[in-house]
Amino acid sequence: MQSTAKAQYVAATATANQALWLRKILTDLSMEQRKATKINVDNQVTIAISNNPIFHGKTKHFKLKYYFLREVQKNDELQLINCKTEDQLADMLTKPLSNKGLKL
Repeated sequence: MQSTAKAQYVAATATANQALWLRKILTDLSMEQRKATKINVDNQVTIAISNNPIFHGKTKHFKLKYYFLREVQKNDELQLINCKTEDQLADMLTKPLSNKGLKL
């Protein structure tokens, strides 16, 4: 469980870095985004870790560089939102398709 939570947290952190980079580019182009960028995450533990600085049981093995995710949420730059796995549209690009109903 801890390795899955860590992997999901690291992925959310990488996504947050890219979102902040895009927000910076938009600001440079005079198109500042005032609301928080919403990032869909299908792991509730990841969201809990990012919101609760006292979540020691799951985070004691994390590197400190990943804790900035809490700070950007606190500053209302990003918002992690729970999204069920079956609702993740990107999964269709990363998971194998079922062959049910295929006639060869």
